[in-house]
Amino acid sequence: MTLQSACSIPTIAVLGLLAVPVPGAAGAGEGAQDVRRRLTQCRAPVIVTQPADVTIQSGEPATLTVVATGLEPLAFQWYRGESGDASAPVGTDSPSVTTPALGAATSYWVRVSNPCGEASSRTAVVTVSGLPAQEITVYLGPGDTVPLVLVRISGGTPFLMGAPAAERGGNASEMPQHQVTIAHDFYLGKVEVTQAQWQAVMGWNPSRYYGVGPDYPVYDVSWSNIAGAGGFIDRLNQALGTTAFRLPTEAEWEYAARAGTTTTFPFPTPADWDSECGSFPAAEPHMWWCGNGGPGTYPVGGKLPNPWGLFDMSGNVWEWVQDCWHEDYTGDPPTDGSAWDASPAACWARVMRGGSWQGDASRCRPAARHKYYPDTWGHGINGFRLAKSE
Repeated sequence: MTLQSACSIPTIAVLGLLAVPVPGAAGAGEGAQDVRRRLTQCRAPVIVTQPADVTIQSGEPATLTVVATGLEPLAFQWYRGESGDASAPVGTDSPSVTTPALGAATSYWVRVSNPCGEASSRTAVVTVSGLPAQEITVYLGPGDTVPLVLVRISGGTPFLMGAPAAERGGNASEMPQHQVTIAHDFYLGKVEVTQAQWQAVMGWNPSRYYGVGPDYPVYDVSWSNIAGAGGFIDRLNQALGTTAFRLPTEAEWEYAARAGTTTTFPFPTPADWDSECGSFPAAEPHMWWCGNGGPGTYPVGGKLPNPWGLFDMSGNVWEWVQDCWHEDYTGDPPTDGSAWDASPAACWARVMRGGSWQGDASRCRPAARHKYYPDTWGHGINGFRLAKSE
């Protein structure tokens, strides 16, 4: 028996008792020219030009592009997140992707594939400049260990509050549309109040069945639990030695939810978007509703923010505001951003805004309104967001 050197056996590699074909080795009946032709034809993707980092203004989309070579056709799948994280696919099968309007830095990458293999791009970072608001952080609880972040909202810019008569998903309670100018600057919670924040102030957690954890929104809380005597806001102000924290007014809430936009949602949508629980791909990166949510709430900040850097203004949980309920905007609604209140005896219901994981997409529009009795705690859908006066 004669041993040959490894370099004289180009067609196989011996691993134990198994013969494993070496890439590029000739198959049965294949000559050298056939091998070269096959290898030339089956070319795995190679990324020639990586998607570049870009900087945009707040509220604008970004376009990212990759250039790749290889055996065609090439397939492209874009993802939101760090390279290798395939949990958030976006875009279509294209070497370019246009993001939704962004209000915070967001990362993207792309995987290019064909039958011969695949290649992953670097992480491309879309940086957002010109954010109109600065943030402040206050700390809650024993040892000041629970942060609460608020975003400064600048007033002074007129906006149309409510829905136009022809708005898809609209209803009479949102009409007539009327001009409001918030006469002051204020701060608004970057996210919905969380269970950790409620626990830090109140010492207990009312949220039990629809998502439990420190970063989940607190839910099953009534307006009275929050803004009534001895409620969350009273205790928070007392602990911090201030009277500045409060619920936002209905006008403040809608102004911040619209974030300078005038469309049905603060992100681009097709004209025929599904107003109920059906497919609504344009909304997927932005909100939790019955089309993608359930059977409960989700940790705050899991979707993209609106152009002013506020998360979950659409969906997840309904948010109590200060105002008493009025059936529509006829009469004399305030035009300066103050609350449309009434005497306690006449204020039989309070307003809620933003929609929830349980509701239709139409309820998540910035113009959408809802009402509940002040002492109603809800069924996994009633939460809130803090405001703070300057």
